[in-house]
Amino acid sequence: MKKLLLPLLLLFPLYVAAKGADTSASPPAPSDTYRDSLAALISLNNTQQLLVMLAPTAAEQMDARYGKIIGQAYRQYLHSPEFFLALVDMYEPECRRLLSPEELNELLRWTKSAMMTYRKSLAQLRSNARHPSNEAIVTFMQDNVYRTEKAVKNAKKGKTTKIIPYKVSKSFRQEGELFLLKSGMGDQMETLYSFYTSIIFKELPQIKQEDLNRPEVKQYLTDFMRETIIATLHKAYSLESLQNCNRGFDSPAFTHYQEAVQRTMKQPLLISLQEMAAFVYWLKRYQPETAEQLENLLSAQKN
Repeated sequence: MKKLLLPLLLLFPLYVAAKGADTSASPPAPSDTYRDSLAALISLNNTQQLLVMLAPTAAEQMDARYGKIIGQAYRQYLHSPEFFLALVDMYEPECRRLLSPEELNELLRWTKSAMMTYRKSLAQLRSNARHPSNEAIVTFMQDNVYRTEKAVKNAKKGKTTKIIPYKVSKSFRQEGELFLLKSGMGDQMETLYSFYTSIIFKELPQIKQEDLNRPEVKQYLTDFMRETIIATLHKAYSLESLQNCNRGFDSPAFTHYQEAVQRTMKQPLLISLQEMAAFVYWLKRYQPETAEQLENLLSAQKN
């Protein structure tokens, strides 16, 4: 089983923060320099991939309201270049208002530098995981997956279980925790939880979903995921480069971008209408029969 576990574990950190957009499926080039830079930033930030991870609830709502055929089409749409363009359309107005072209380019350079370093290091880790230099991180991840069984047994007795920590210096751990806080990655643990559970079910089939739903086990897995990110950061960055990365989160450019994103998200009705319009356009272009079915459903609801 460990032959299966190793590639799954090494896929996780790449999935969390190092997966880039599929440039082979990129939409046509945006029409101006600002929009081009914003599109590149949204791609580097993996915004589309993260939203796809969060999409099951929205897709289920589409199923319930319009039926499974339209719900399935919506799932396909979320992976499309057209959905990426819709994201750029959503964020562009507030970004243009709050983020200057100079700040946008500064943020893009910083993101490229940080992400390219991370992706390159983790790609090397994944392709050469069995090298002696990677033994510590591989052992750490394998040990904690199998330790989940102990966490379940303890939880049934009302006891908590500590993970086996990855060995890093105190100063690096502090910077790693700061990265989790500033990047917002620490807030994504619930979303990433499903990835870990899929590994556990493959490696420990005796563990059931109700076991993982125990609060003590969920806390164990959350701690494990956070520690995994710190471990992969340690493989990707020196202490100095991680400190430089964290300083970027405090820049006016990043602050203004975050404010633009937050203001965009505070307009849920407008965003929903905008997204629905983009989805309908995609349907009419690629699945006209499904678009006609949606039109009939909307007409029936109206009447």
